[in-house]
Amino acid sequence: MRRTSRELVSETLKLLYPVIIIFGFYLVIYGHQGPGGGFQGGVVLASSYIIKYIADGKTSLNLKKINYMEKVLYFLLVLFTALIMINSLDLVPVDFRKYVIVVLNILIGFKVCLATLVIFFRFVIYEDVR
Repeated sequence: MRRTSRELVSETLKLLYPVIIIFGFYLVIYGHQGPGGGFQGGVVLASSYIIKYIADGKTSLNLKKINYMEKVLYFLLVLFTALIMINSLDLVPVDFRKYVIVVLNILIGFKVCLATLVIFFRFVIYEDVR
């Protein structure tokens, strides 16, 4: 049986999907060790879902819920940062400081992931509207 190029691309993307997710989580969690972190990891995580959408051609996203979750994550990010600034990093033990950065990377990563998904799927939904 001969496969079309679309089926071949779809099957290849389905194989790459889990690898991209693992790499995205790696970037988010270990981003404090080098440049990047939350932002790049969030974009990679969003691209994994976008790749799944390209491979399947359908999505089960509820943009209103994703938009709401993005705003909640933004609020948590600002709140966490404000609490750290109020308490000052001088009062935080040295061992705990690296976890503060990891938590910030995680919040930023998921916020960027959700924002990128909202932007992409808004373009997809309104692509034919003129």
